[in-house]
Amino acid sequence: MAAPRGSLMTKEEVLQSLFYDLLRDAAPAGYIEHAMRELETLCHGRLPPDKVEYSNKHLAGYALELGQRTLKALEHSSKGGDDGG
Repeated sequence: MAAPRGSLMTKEEVLQSLFYDLLRDAAPAGYIEHAMRELETLCHGRLPPDKVEYSNKHLAGYALELGQRTLKALEHSSKGGDDGG
């Protein structure tokens, strides 16, 4: 995840780098695609939040923390990408 010294990456570049690292080193593309489709389903309101169940509360808590940290990191990106922020 490297940007030229003295410049910040856009949100899209940050996410591209994250997904690239995951795809290259950790997770099969099919798994990432499945996770993205679930994310899109949740974000578009096609699955009510009360239908999401977590069998491991500790893992769910860590997942929440990772999500919060990701959003916080993206907020610090100076070039907002297509949303301008």
